[in-house]
Amino acid sequence: MKRSWFIGITVASFCIGILLFAHQYEYLIIRLPQKIPTMNQLIETKKTVIMHHWKDHQWHKETQEMIWSQDMGQNIQRLLNYWLRLLEESDIINKHITIQSVAIAPNEHDLYISFDRNPFLKKWSMFHKWMLMEGLLQTIRSNTDHLFTVLLLIRHQTITDTHLDFSHPWPIIGYKDASLQ
Repeated sequence: MKRSWFIGITVASFCIGILLFAHQYEYLIIRLPQKIPTMNQLIETKKTVIMHHWKDHQWHKETQEMIWSQDMGQNIQRLLNYWLRLLEESDIINKHITIQSVAIAPNEHDLYISFDRNPFLKKWSMFHKWMLMEGLLQTIRSNTDHLFTVLLLIRHQTITDTHLDFSHPWPIIGYKDASLQ
């Protein structure tokens, strides 16, 4: 009786060990069922968005229609990619930059934006960089609600710049003086 009980525990432990080993080294993949959204749950609408940028010593405002869904992170990523294309067309930036990813913190007030390359040229003045940043913040602010801060990243790393500090999040209201509007 004692010997059969010992053999049973040994065999069970061996089997559990093999399963855990297979799972750890991804020979065994366990996927739990997920709720797949239906077409009724994925509501996408057309929305007219406003994009702001600084050029020739004044603010410019452009409107664009885009698809707006319930996923705010995806909406902001699309919006900022449109904004970057607008800057390219306006000859404000001269390189193709895209948004790698956008994440909204669980508190839904902090936004993390990761570029694929640095949007600020080294030869730019602090004012030029600052106005680009203010245009980005104004564009986000005019099209979304409930966001308070924005942290910019390059390839998921903090941006290092000699003029502006990106180690801390920027308030969505920006820092620009009211006289520049």
